[in-house]
Amino acid sequence: MAFETAFRKSASSKEVRTGLNAKLNIPNLDMQKMESPPSSSASDRRLKEILDVVAAMAALDFSKRLVVDFDPEDPLEAVAYGINMLSEELNSNVIERRRLSDINRRLEEFAYTTSHDLKSPLHAVHGLIGILKQELGDDMSKRPEVTKLLDMISGSVNKMREMIDGILEYSRLEDVQSPAVWIETKRELTDLIQMHAQENVNISLETTMPRIWYNKVAFIQIMDNLITNSIKYCRHNGCQIRIRHKADKRHHTFSVTDNGPGIHPDFHERIFELFVTLPHSGGTERSGIGLATVKKLVEKAGGAIRLESEPGEGATFSFTIPLDPESVKR
Repeated sequence: MAFETAFRKSASSKEVRTGLNAKLNIPNLDMQKMESPPSSSASDRRLKEILDVVAAMAALDFSKRLVVDFDPEDPLEAVAYGINMLSEELNSNVIERRRLSDINRRLEEFAYTTSHDLKSPLHAVHGLIGILKQELGDDMSKRPEVTKLLDMISGSVNKMREMIDGILEYSRLEDVQSPAVWIETKRELTDLIQMHAQENVNISLETTMPRIWYNKVAFIQIMDNLITNSIKYCRHNGCQIRIRHKADKRHHTFSVTDNGPGIHPDFHERIFELFVTLPHSGGTERSGIGLATVKKLVEKAGGAIRLESEPGEGATFSFTIPLDPESVKR
């Protein structure tokens, strides 16, 4: 920020030079001598060198440096010294970002390779179960214990496959680069409700739904996961899901409320952690990835998510979206 101030003022400003001396710890500057500028030709050459480096920096090339032989009679040398410092810092930041990008790329490759390697034996086990059932043929009906065991193995295989897919999807969330766009949330939510239409499930929009500036892919994924979560945990005698919206000066808030069994306060934070499932699931197998995905997507865009629930009283999941389009993180 010190150099930003320096660039905004004239290079001949006495106050700027004094500030640069203090910020850069440059000793023994004779300010009287500095009032007499160096020769025009030398000054022009030095200024051109400085502008060349600044132009390179603007093109994200931070490899160039100015040779600084500090002359107390030349304020341009202080500027050159400052530009070198700024370029060095920016270059370090670029190197660090490239390193992190490389790490993320390798992690994604690792997740993909690992998921493929883990799925291969699962496919083999699933195939063997099918072969066993064919070999047993009519004997299957006479040996219910064998049928039960094979079904348990098949269920475990399917659950493991679902978890692997979930891990791969979760690891790729950082690469969701779809740009923010204006979204008609009523239209998108109506489509989701129709997609989840089934017997004993009633999903309603209970407030006016807004037009928002957001990542469309992320919004649909968040709402789909919350609706799916409610359906899986809802009461068997009729699932009631209510979707609401409200807004204040800073945020949109969307909420999904169900009439499920409720969630004990001890789990209100942990439920958003990867692989955490509730002790009661009504016989429904869960991977514990959906809500972790929701939390990561919401927070990545600059919002927050919370849970309100008590045992036996259903649950309400609410998340925020910045009202100001400029505040929505890409």
